[in-house]
Amino acid sequence: MGGPSAAVVNIEEGCPILLAGGLPSSRDAMGAILGAADVAILDGEIYTLVAGGGASHGNPDQPNGVYRVETDGTATLVADIGQWHRDNPVSAPVGGYEPDANVFSMIAHDGALWFVESNSAYVGTVTSDGTITRIADLSDDNMVPTAITASPDGGIFIGYLTEFPFLDGTAKVSDIALGGTVTDICTGLSMVTGLAVGDDGTVYAAEMATGDPAGPQDPPFLPMTGRIVRQTSQDSLEPVVTGLTFPVSLGMDAAGLLYTSLPAIGADAGTGMVVSFDVSAGGVTDVATSLPMANPCDPLDTSGGTGTPDAAATPVA
Repeated sequence: MGGPSAAVVNIEEGCPILLAGGLPSSRDAMGAILGAADVAILDGEIYTLVAGGGASHGNPDQPNGVYRVETDGTATLVADIGQWHRDNPVSAPVGGYEPDANVFSMIAHDGALWFVESNSAYVGTVTSDGTITRIADLSDDNMVPTAITASPDGGIFIGYLTEFPFLDGTAKVSDIALGGTVTDICTGLSMVTGLAVGDDGTVYAAEMATGDPAGPQDPPFLPMTGRIVRQTSQDSLEPVVTGLTFPVSLGMDAAGLLYTSLPAIGADAGTGMVVSFDVSAGGVTDVATSLPMANPCDPLDTSGGTGTPDAAATPVA
């Protein structure tokens, strides 16, 4: 099921305010929802990475790719990643190939927008004129790249979800130089979905869930097992926030506060949120069930622009 109900919002006094709506979103038979996957600012303009577009998501007239947010509340397609993805296959395509690209995260870095494609596994860039370039083909080991952030040496760091059943300790973080050379810098992680780097170069990672399932009949995503961890050496880390339910991104502001959005699964009833943590004092913050799940904000109409929400599609804010 697909429709133009994804959106980009600004957060004002704790509530989302629409910047641009009418973007493609989709919901599959399992309830998984895709839409506006990430936001980045390049040269003063706001861009969003859209993952719910294309014919495979019920939106043949709105492709996956990078869209520029306009001042009139609309969004303009800058780069059709879905078409480029089909025209430029990776060296080792997966069996469950996604023809419209499964883009996950994006940052502005080194004069371009850098994005991660998780299904075929690669890192690419998009310039403001729409030129798409693959920087690194990561398809050989099928580790499912997800998170991206800038590295202190001028390249980027990439985090990985890994393959099903997402066993604890099998995820990692890689450093990709501007020339495309890939080096692992942190191992022993689990289901990485977000990355951030402190002023001192310390790497932080959001782990969507931890705790190996007891068997194939059990769900691999266990609520309240998500964490934010801090790297202490190449093969060791320490938790700084625990008890999170499916964190799906990570960022750090100039004051050193960490931000994450959650939950990655089941946020289609107004229960999605952005949470910040001050980890400068050390120790571990265990949030468990203490986060509010009720929505204190007014309902948000995400149609925006010229789009009209499809009754079959769930709004994604």
